Amino acid sequence: YITVGSPLNEGVGAQSGASYLFVRTEDDWIEREKLLPSPASSDTLFGQSVSVSDELVLVGTPGANDNGASSGAAYAFEVDYIHSLDVTLSGTGSGLVTSIPTGIECNPICTADFTIDTQVTLNPIPDTDSLSSGWTGNEDCSDSTVTMTTDTDCTAEFTLQTYTLKVLNSGSGSGTVTSIPGGIECQPDCEEVFIVGTEVRLQATADAQSHFVEWSGDPDCIDGRVTMIADRTCIAEFFTGVVFGDGFESTDTSEWTTAVP
Repeated sequence: YITVGSPLNEGVGAQSGASYLFVRTEDDWIEREKLLPSPASSDTLFGQSVSVSDELVLVGTPGANDNGASSGAAYAFEVDYIHSLDVTLSGTGSGLVTSIPTGIECNPICTADFTIDTQVTLNPIPDTDSLSSGWTGNEDCSDSTVTMTTDTDCTAEFTLQTYTLKVLNSGSGSGTVTSIPGGIECQPDCEEVFIVGTEVRLQATADAQSHFVEWSGDPDCIDGRVTMIADRTCIAEFFTGVVFGDGFESTDTSEWTTAVP
């Protein structure tokens, strides 16, 4: 804060005086208030001396007559132009929030004080498995920019990243594919969204006169267990008739053929 005395100002009478209060907001000094003596009187020279201490402004008035002619007085004003910004993290995901100007850097809760009218830009930084999903709290938080006109609470919402598992049926046969955890139950095609890192076990059940042969599509599908760290497409191969192997007891089905009666 800065307070500037103007003892000859005619705020409430000839040479009644005044004092101007300025507040630092980011890179500028902003005039916030004109302080005046009360009751109104002339020749009080309010503002002849001034001082600021924390949130207290003192103004000397040598011409005040409260205890006799020109006995003088001092006025004390309490000002509150510092407001707190409280940031909380919430949701199924995780991350960090920083601010410009600096002051906010928190996970999961932090507080910083800013001078009135300071424009604070909040920057949500999600962890690798999460997404920033918006703001709740004070309505001024919704666009990540807060103008500090009062104490303000903002909540950053983070959600866990999700990926889509798509399952397709292929081949001359038919069947049903289900999953553990649940979500996939399809014939012939379906898809489900899973939280990042979820291991999905696919179970292929062939219809009558059909046989499940193998999984294809995304390389992670080959054993029927899929780790959801990206979108995946798995293809269940079903065939009709009798399936003959290549003469070896192995899981290599690349040379398998199908005999159709």
